[in-house]
Amino acid sequence: MRIAFIGPPGAGKTTQAEKTSDLLDVPVLTTGNILRDHKHEQTRYGTPAEYMETGRLVPDELINHIVDQQLQEPTYSRGVVFDGYPRTVNQAEHLHDRHPLDVVFLLEVQDHHIIDRINERLICPNCQKSYHLNYNPPKVYGVCDSCGTELTRREDDTQAILEEKIQTYREQTKALMEVYQAYGILQRIQADSDIETTWHQIKKVIQQMQDSQQQG
Repeated sequence: MRIAFIGPPGAGKTTQAEKTSDLLDVPVLTTGNILRDHKHEQTRYGTPAEYMETGRLVPDELINHIVDQQLQEPTYSRGVVFDGYPRTVNQAEHLHDRHPLDVVFLLEVQDHHIIDRINERLICPNCQKSYHLNYNPPKVYGVCDSCGTELTRREDDTQAILEEKIQTYREQTKALMEVYQAYGILQRIQADSDIETTWHQIKKVIQQMQDSQQQG
């Protein structure tokens, strides 16, 4: 099963992607992580570092190329959960042509809830695991559960940058939603509430899909 999560910053995509990964026993593919892992890889589109170190957006062609390479690894043969990809219509169409998704979960959150969540977000600079002081706190305050690294705030978790990200997300995602609605695989999830309430909605959809596949 191939699944993707889309939604505004702070919607809980990474948390729900990890829960889905555990449920289905398939890996999560996070665009940010694989771009960092392949930061200096030479491609016909350049290297990710050329864009990441100058603050420019990494072009779709380069992201698509690296995702394609990653999906050739045996670990993704049973399925994958995408976190942070696709983000544009170009990326969505590219993925659909090569590795069609089974379902796309759109996590819908009101803007004021997004800002509240970001203000309480912490991240591990080592393994990139994310936490929320209210909804998903670490077992030991300020320390990553997985690797013991001291947690920090993301550099781009500021009010001005966040408002700009939300605006960019709204503009980009409208077209993306239309694409997935046309494919018939978009599932809207109300994600304003706590993690477990959101997860219950997602899990229900996945189980219904699994039941349908078994019956078919």
